[in-house]
Amino acid sequence: MTTLTPADPLRQALAHLLKQLSPARRKAFTRQIAKQLRQKQKQRIQAQQAPDGTPFAPRKQKRRDKYGRIKRKMFTQLRTARFLKHMA
Repeated sequence: MTTLTPADPLRQALAHLLKQLSPARRKAFTRQIAKQLRQKQKQRIQAQQAPDGTPFAPRKQKRRDKYGRIKRKMFTQLRTARFLKHMA
């Protein structure tokens, strides 16, 4: 016997609604969701936060610090569209 979690009725309702959409509308809908998810992930990375809301660990100090500090934040390249791709 399986137990239902609170998300199961919601998932069933969403699955039913998605089945009613045409393939073109379903693709556009998933593309829109992926775009919003990518924006949220980009904002989270820019704020230097992990998915659970905790801040990133600071960069490790290296011997080359005598030449100056690192002036950019971590993971700036990961925020680009090249690394945050989506598929519909």
